[in-house]
Amino acid sequence: MKKLKPFPLLLIIVLLIFAAGCSSAVKEGDAAWEQGDHATALEKYLSAEKKLDGLQLNRVGWMYNTGNGVEANSAKALEFYIKAADKGYDKAYNNIGYCYEIGEGTPQDYTKAAEYYQKAVDAGNTAAMSNLGMMYYDGRGVAKDLNKAFELFLRGAEQGQPDCMNSVGIAYEFGEGTEQDIDKAVDWYEKAAEAGSSGALYNLALLHEEGYGVEKDMNKAIDLLKQARDAGLEEAVEELERLHAA
Repeated sequence: MKKLKPFPLLLIIVLLIFAAGCSSAVKEGDAAWEQGDHATALEKYLSAEKKLDGLQLNRVGWMYNTGNGVEANSAKALEFYIKAADKGYDKAYNNIGYCYEIGEGTPQDYTKAAEYYQKAVDAGNTAAMSNLGMMYYDGRGVAKDLNKAFELFLRGAEQGQPDCMNSVGIAYEFGEGTEQDIDKAVDWYEKAAEAGSSGALYNLALLHEEGYGVEKDMNKAIDLLKQARDAGLEEAVEELERLHAA
């Protein structure tokens, strides 16, 4: 019977040193990320790629996607989002879905977008609940289903997702996927606005303009529109211009 040769001691030492170096690089990458030094974070992460977890791989994807610390490269972004998703990171599933939805780094494919959004939803990602809800609302990549859309929006809204809260408000205002209820619409718009939804600020402003579900108050409407404008909502800019209140 053949005897197994002992593993060379020198090779063991080299491997241990390499592993320690990788761990150090990952920690340095984390520290650079927290400090907003994306270029250094990317350099450190890439030098120890095999040691990265899903969160860190998703960060690399984000940096390539946004051009923070590196020249933007949507194909590389998708590559790292996929690697992060392979490690079970729920936000990466949502990011992949978005890439397929808008055709960023890959040909546009609504069916694949919906599939990845569903994986993110199954993992509990609330942003994906909003995104998949919109797919059902519009009938993109899935059969149009307002009831399913409302179910997803409500699920995310109950967990505090601002876009979902706003979408629940819209559903109640217009009776889409649920019974029309303006009081509930106002309630959800207000919650969404407090959570940072510019769309909800805009929708509340329109209700105050019309006096629908709330007291008619043009000053309040204009104030809400200005808040939505300052948050970057183009529709609010246009509405302020229409009211000559910009």
